[in-house]
Amino acid sequence: MKILIISPSLDTSVNVSGISSVVRLIVSNNPLHKYVHFQIGKPDAEPRRLSWILRTLILYPQWFYNLLFNKFDVIHFNLGLSRMSVIRDAPLILCTRVLKRRIILHVHGGIFMYNRAGKFLTAIIRKLVKGKIQVIALSKPEKEMLINRYKAGNVAVLPNCIDLTDAKGFDINEKGNKELSMLFMGRLNKEKGLDELYNALLSVRKHGYKFKLFLAGTGPDETYYVSKFREHFGECFEFLGVVSGSNKIEVLKKCRIFVLPSHFEGLPMSLLEAMSFAEVPVVTDVGSIHTVVRDKVNGLLVKPTDSCDLEKAISSLCSGKVSIGALGLEAQKTIFNKFGPELYISSLNEVYSKV
Repeated sequence: MKILIISPSLDTSVNVSGISSVVRLIVSNNPLHKYVHFQIGKPDAEPRRLSWILRTLILYPQWFYNLLFNKFDVIHFNLGLSRMSVIRDAPLILCTRVLKRRIILHVHGGIFMYNRAGKFLTAIIRKLVKGKIQVIALSKPEKEMLINRYKAGNVAVLPNCIDLTDAKGFDINEKGNKELSMLFMGRLNKEKGLDELYNALLSVRKHGYKFKLFLAGTGPDETYYVSKFREHFGECFEFLGVVSGSNKIEVLKKCRIFVLPSHFEGLPMSLLEAMSFAEVPVVTDVGSIHTVVRDKVNGLLVKPTDSCDLEKAISSLCSGKVSIGALGLEAQKTIFNKFGPELYISSLNEVYSKV
């Protein structure tokens, strides 16, 4: 089939986005279909100025042209339930539905999956997902949320996956034991729990535990947090910026702990990538994370916005009270068994065939 797939830029140097990672993997690993990528959303580094507004407005005539003058068997939308995404994408999706094109609405978490959206945005989301339109959720809890809160009528579950080529060739013994290294990889903003991470690590250091934090990514609060961590942790902190390709593989190989104390999430690609390299996830129990991470089995779950709980979890790994090696092996095993691309693409193709 010829499929129009919609997402932010697939260039990781432009957008640090789980949606972009998923779409890039789909396009690269599904040779049965021909994909045409339609880019929406702004680059991470671009402020919301007049140029951004003009480019957003241009999206709509470009979209109508694509629908009217190109034949696509399926329109595959990817969006997170956030304010800007819903407002921006709703006209495109509703227009596609009015023209009776075959459409898949692939929902990648977002704040409105777990927090109330308000009457106006709730009404819009309900219009997007109602009826026979095929919706894809990242987990069973998210499917239930879409049905119960937004009255979705036709929801399939398809957890994210990752490319395991590099991870399968990795030996956990390469990590060594000299330094307890931690990795945060994602968007750099307050909602990712960076304040809680900062406070937790201050307490960990007061207890005498040594560590090194690698901060990878970019986002609206990059300058503030990089400066804050660098000032207070000095040589125990290193900012990597956006990592991709071999640079990302190298940092995944060297780190022992993956920390992501987000206030809300869908199913983070960075979490799956880190676990595939036997990093122990210390993550908040939000979104669909608990469908992957089992507390004290293949990682540690902590309460959101609770720096004390986060500090206790990190300290338990630093002290050896909880085995990093055992949890890391279980984390890797989880990803290898359940989150490879072959099963994902097969399941996605079943959805395409149904539509």
